[in-house]
Amino acid sequence: SFNFEIDHYAGVVNYNADGFMVKNRDNMFFDQYVLCSRSSHALMQELFPKGKGNINNVSQSKQFRGQLTELMDSLAKTESRYIRCIKPNAQQVSDKFESPLVVDQLRYSGVFEAVEIRRQGYPFRLRYNQFACKYSCVNGNYSYRTAAKDYKKRCQEIIDSAKDDFTECVFGKTMVLYRTKEHRTLTLRRELALETIIPKCQAVMRGHLPREMKRRCYKCQDEIAEALRVANDIDLLTEAIENVEPTIGPHYMKLFPGVMPTNLERAKRHREALQRWVDLEAVLTRLNAVEEPSQGELDEMQAALAEAKTILDVPRTSVQQKQYDKALVQVHYMDIKLTDAFLQSNGNRYDNLSKYKGLRDIMDYAKGKKAQETMCVWQKAKCKKTLTPIEDKEVQKVAKKLNEQILMYAELKKNPDPNGAALEFLRTAMESDALKDEAYCLLIKMTSQVPEEQQQSGFKCWDLLGAVITNFIPSNRDLELITIMHFRGAPGGLQQNYLSAFHETKYADEVRPNVNNLMAAINSTKNAGRTRYSVRA
Repeated sequence: SFNFEIDHYAGVVNYNADGFMVKNRDNMFFDQYVLCSRSSHALMQELFPKGKGNINNVSQSKQFRGQLTELMDSLAKTESRYIRCIKPNAQQVSDKFESPLVVDQLRYSGVFEAVEIRRQGYPFRLRYNQFACKYSCVNGNYSYRTAAKDYKKRCQEIIDSAKDDFTECVFGKTMVLYRTKEHRTLTLRRELALETIIPKCQAVMRGHLPREMKRRCYKCQDEIAEALRVANDIDLLTEAIENVEPTIGPHYMKLFPGVMPTNLERAKRHREALQRWVDLEAVLTRLNAVEEPSQGELDEMQAALAEAKTILDVPRTSVQQKQYDKALVQVHYMDIKLTDAFLQSNGNRYDNLSKYKGLRDIMDYAKGKKAQETMCVWQKAKCKKTLTPIEDKEVQKVAKKLNEQILMYAELKKNPDPNGAALEFLRTAMESDALKDEAYCLLIKMTSQVPEEQQQSGFKCWDLLGAVITNFIPSNRDLELITIMHFRGAPGGLQQNYLSAFHETKYADEVRPNVNNLMAAINSTKNAGRTRYSVRA
């Protein structure tokens, strides 16, 4: 075998030349082979005969260059990290460190030479702007005279004004270059300076940041307060609330978590209430325009008004107030319209007092046939029992007095003060719902099928019914419908008057009883005419 050694910088390396020619055999290019075959030299003609030879246009070196190029292209697409592996021992076992082996690996890999080369050069180098920014603090309270943007001169002044020796620093075209000694000194000086500078900066910032946060919160707070002062402008309030985060800023919100303007939560609650009014405004506007309501729309209107009453303390816009006031009338209009439509279709179920299911059983009312026949129509005599079943004995006695007081006022029973009897009738009937219903039943009875010769007493009973209407209405819905149907028989064309007065009492926010002036109560009904609640007589 053929061996030889080469003394490298890392040491002596032994090489074996066996197989070199085979491993590095390369085919000639065609032009090169043709040139050699044309030689007149006998050896060349023997080595390169004409018309023979393995011709290959791709040489071994070209293949190597192509492979190397592909490798470099692949590496360029990655973010490679090179790690130099050092074997601690030849046996490849844990917890065993062979110093000579490690030193040889470091020497043969060129680490020591690289370090030495680095020492001889300038291992630390920074651009002028970086050096000026990083090391301006090393000179303590020194005031620099050069312009802050003239980085090269500023770097020169930093070096010249320093107390330590930095003469080994070199100024290149774009960088400051220096060695380990200067780097250690500069780093130490910088750390000592920062120990003084950083606490001062921290103190300034710790004071500035809370003050700035406070200023921003006050700005938001004032904007919200103005929106709350306006009270009913939801757009202005929403804008003030949404401006809080941009005004304070994400960094301050992160530094001071949970710190917000003191009136922010109040503003959010107020906005929710205003939004409820906005939603209600849309509902009320739609329902106020309804002329032929359905039961569902009436229920929706009643629910909307019930919700509105829970937030009446929240300021409203003029439009919202107008729609709310209109809805207070519209809901009654809807109820009247639906009642009217119902009676148009089902009036025959309510056109006579005898069809009222709340009456006493006729066999319980009277045994005689004649008394039974006059149970629900006018009669001169006193009723033997109450028309409605009243269980309480004391209330029954009071109810029987109501019948006597009607007879006295109608002058069917002697009494020196008929008007006084009527007023006493009003006061007595208002004592309970049972007495109110009994009073209505008695008056409907005394104004039904009045004999021709007793028309005057019938008119008196109609007057008393008019006085009752201005003070209270029946507590029973069926009796209410029978009363409305009964108004159609009112004398003197006063059907609409009675119906309007009835609706005024039913739907009024507050009913002021008039039990001291009989004629005023009667005339109030007779003069009612058509009102805001009038639909049809």
